Amino acid sequence: MNPNLTENVYSLNREFKAPASLVFDTWTQKEHLLGWYKPPGFTLEHKDFDVKVGGKSLHALTAPNGWKMWELHRYQEVDKPKKLSYIHSFSNEQGEITANPQSPNWPKQTLITISFSEEAGVTKVSFELTPHEASEEEVQAFNESLNANTKGGWTMAFDNLAQYINSLQN
Repeated sequence: MNPNLTENVYSLNREFKAPASLVFDTWTQKEHLLGWYKPPGFTLEHKDFDVKVGGKSLHALTAPNGWKMWELHRYQEVDKPKKLSYIHSFSNEQGEITANPQSPNWPKQTLITISFSEEAGVTKVSFELTPHEASEEEVQAFNESLNANTKGGWTMAFDNLAQYINSLQN
């Protein structure tokens, strides 16, 4: 894995010994997301789930102590098995965009772009996170506070994904 931060872009590359179609599905099918898209001990529940261009996913990550964090994904590009792009926001249960509960100056919208390329049974995933329609203050917060929590969170998510993909193939 190769996390990298340049101004206004956080990127991460990871390889999986699995077909691109399967890796793509782990990002776009509810039953797969339930298997990896959450920190240890958390639960994931979907209120809305419509992965298509113009569609959205609204879901909550719930901590063991009951604290909930809602996320809204609005899909921009869904090109199986090559590319997935969506605008990520924190929200309330109704899908109204809110501030990041852990970093209030974080951009209210970020664009996540994930590219998938397969060669000889190995899929390379290229992940990019960038501010979207963000104020100068939000972009500055993105660049200053894309810290161990965010890097650690996405590193953990990709580790979870690797374990999950391995479990599907065993």
